[in-house]
Amino acid sequence: IRKSNKLMTLIVEIKYKRHWTFGLYNYQGRGGKKGAAYRMGELFAEMRLDLQNMKEMMKISLEMCSNILQKLEIMIQRNRWRKSIR
Repeated sequence: IRKSNKLMTLIVEIKYKRHWTFGLYNYQGRGGKKGAAYRMGELFAEMRLDLQNMKEMMKISLEMCSNILQKLEIMIQRNRWRKSIR
């Protein structure tokens, strides 16, 4: 669980670091701090959505990984069997 959380934080940091500074400076320049706060609210909503999506994706990718691993195991077994015939 910890590893996936780290991954999520990393993705969020990479995706939003740019927005933090850009959003804050941009809106402070024009509409003062009110604008910045509004932008941050938007940003948090966006982040929440992304995290929910990531959560779903991680569930799917875990299932996919186990499926792929099972298939690989089968292929490896078959391959060994063929080699032993030769």
